Amino acid sequence: MLAKWVRDERLTVDVRSGDELELAIAVGIHPGRMTLHADGLHESELRAAIALGPGRIVVSSMGQLHVLAAALGRRTQGVVVRVTDVNPAAPAVAGEEDTVARNFRFDSVELATAISWISAVVRLNLVGLHCDVGSNDHDFVSYPAAIGHMITEMARIRRHHGVVLNRVGLGGGRAVPSGDWSVELPASPRRSTNRLTTPAPHCVTHVR
Repeated sequence: MLAKWVRDERLTVDVRSGDELELAIAVGIHPGRMTLHADGLHESELRAAIALGPGRIVVSSMGQLHVLAAALGRRTQGVVVRVTDVNPAAPAVAGEEDTVARNFRFDSVELATAISWISAVVRLNLVGLHCDVGSNDHDFVSYPAAIGHMITEMARIRRHHGVVLNRVGLGGGRAVPSGDWSVELPASPRRSTNRLTTPAPHCVTHVR
């Protein structure tokens, strides 16, 4: 089974739903090697997942941040903020009836507020940014473009908040037009950080 191979190789895995979380736990993947995406979880699942101590939690709304802070206890938690070019309406936590803005738009008041909020909570450790690449309206269509936007935002966060982020995450990957992005991807973080005199982050890709 693929999940057992991932466990045996001690790889880091993305968890995007309650079913994926159950599978990861069932095969013995250590929570510290999980990157948990809050979007795909009901609030009860999110609270239970937080108690396990995942390595990182990807958040895309203030509601998710409030749930995280309330459920965290005394442990420190790595946080990745999901960003996008647009700000569509969608449930902040899976299963909610009311829709609120989800995904923080680049260079927006909402994103700046979220970063300031995270920075003010001692137990939350902001480690990076994440965005999806694909054919949906809120997705980027180019991996290099997505990396460039995230590194520009990371430089802004460093300048205004004094926080140096070390991780950029890329998800999606379906229905992306073919081209030379696969050749450009490894060089994109280095090229962007050289231009902005920012430390090159660790680039993590997730393709279903």
